[in-house]
Amino acid sequence: MPKKTTHTGNGRPKGAFAGTLTIPLQDVSDSTEEEMCTAIKKILGQQTVPVKRSAWYLGRTANDAPHIHFIYETVSGGRIHAKIFMRYWKIWNESVKCGKGHRGGYHKLVESETAYNEYIVKDGGRGINNWE
Repeated sequence: MPKKTTHTGNGRPKGAFAGTLTIPLQDVSDSTEEEMCTAIKKILGQQTVPVKRSAWYLGRTANDAPHIHFIYETVSGGRIHAKIFMRYWKIWNESVKCGKGHRGGYHKLVESETAYNEYIVKDGGRGINNWE
């Protein structure tokens, strides 16, 4: 008799995802923080992979470069496709590694929703919180 196994899903992570939109130093003059805010609003508002709840905040690095921290959960529990990030944030490229992330930001599964939500509001910048 063959051994019975149970399998659900496709092995992809599910849950809340977090990330950052960043501007690489070579692109700072071409992109503005207003473009970043517009991009995150479009990414989290798209309907290809509908978002159930989300939050984002604009912050600044020690070098005064703008960046956006975000957290979201989709209706399906999966992630927003990379091509959607690339559509609205043109410098997003997950195949080009930069530091702890990639060109244009980073994206990962959240370990602690509470801790990450507390982290993203630390700078007190502008943002939208629809997490509740």
